[in-house]
Amino acid sequence: HERVVQNALDLLQQAKERFELSLASNPNNKQTLQLCAQTCARMLTFKAASGRNMSNVKFSMDNIETISADRYFLRALDLEPSDPLLRFMYARFLERCRRYERAEDFFLRCLEQLPCNPRFLVSYADFLIECGHHAEGTKFLNRALECRATLTTTTTTNTATTPTTTVS
Repeated sequence: HERVVQNALDLLQQAKERFELSLASNPNNKQTLQLCAQTCARMLTFKAASGRNMSNVKFSMDNIETISADRYFLRALDLEPSDPLLRFMYARFLERCRRYERAEDFFLRCLEQLPCNPRFLVSYADFLIECGHHAEGTKFLNRALECRATLTTTTTTNTATTPTTTVS
C-alpha cells in the first residue's frame, strides 16, 4: 500500500511540475492555475491520509504546500471570480483548511449562481452538518433531492421527445 501511495504522490508531483512549467509561459491561464491548485490539494490529502480515509483530511494553513494551493486558487479566482465550479472547489478547500466562514461564503456564492446544482447543495449540506447545523443541513439535502428529481425528470422528458436521426 505504501508503494501505491508513493507512486500516486510521484505522479501528482510530476503533474504539478508540468502545470508550473506551463504557468511559466502563460501565468494567467485560469485552467492551469485551477489544475495546479487541485493537484496541490490532492498531494496534501494523500500525504496526510496515506491514501486512506481521505475525505476527512484537514489542512493546516501553516503548511507551505497548503499556502501554495491557496495562492493558486486565488490567482485563478482573480482571473474569473464568477466561475461557480472554481468557487465550489475553493469552498471545499477552505473547509479542509478549517476556514469555515470563508468557505461558507464561497459555497453560498456558487449556490447563488446555480441554486439547483445537486453537487453544490449536498456539499453545502454536509458542510452545515459538520459545523453542527443539522436542521439547516437537512433542508439543503432535501433541496438537493428535489433538484435531482427535477433534473432527472427533465432529462427523461427531453430524451423521450428528442427526435433521433439514423444514418443509412
